[in-house]
Amino acid sequence: MQRVRLPAEQRRQDILNHAAHLFADQGFEAVSMGTIAQAIGTSRPNVYTYFPDLVSVLRVLLDRRLSDLEAELTPQLGPGASLNLSALWDTLGQHRQTLLLLHCAGEPVLRAERERFDVLVSGLLRDVPEERRVLMSSLVRGLVYDTLVQGQPAEHALTELAILLRPAAD
Repeated sequence: MQRVRLPAEQRRQDILNHAAHLFADQGFEAVSMGTIAQAIGTSRPNVYTYFPDLVSVLRVLLDRRLSDLEAELTPQLGPGASLNLSALWDTLGQHRQTLLLLHCAGEPVLRAERERFDVLVSGLLRDVPEERRVLMSSLVRGLVYDTLVQGQPAEHALTELAILLRPAAD
C-alpha cells in the first residue's frame, strides 16, 4: 500500500485531531509522539517535523480550543447577559474534549492553560458582585471537573449554582 502525501497544513491538523483524542482517552502521560504517529499511519520523525514535543501539541490544541470556548461563552456570561444554566451547560458539554484536555496532564504541564480557563470564567462573570464571583467561578470549575471530566451527575451542583446566581436580597 502506497502512503498518501498530505499537504503540510492538513498533516498538522491530522496530528492535532488524533492527539486530542489520544490525550482525552489515555491521558497526556500515556501518549508519545510514536503513539500519535502510529494512529495516523506516519513515522515519528514526520510528527516531529510539525511539533518539537508533546507539550507543544497539547498547547496548540488548547490555545485554539480555549479561544473557541471563550467566543461561545462570552455572549452567555458576559456583561448584560441573562444567564441560562441549561444553555451554559450545553455549551460546556459541546466542549467536553477541550475540558478533558485541560485535565489530561499533571499540574506543571497545564497550569497556564487551566489558569487561562479560570480567568475566562472569572472575567465573564465580571458583572457579578465580587463576593459571589469567587464562589460562582469556583463552582463552575468544580462542576466542569466533576461532571464533564469525572462523569458525575450535575443536578446537585447546578441547583447550587442557580441558588448562588439569584439576585441578592435588598
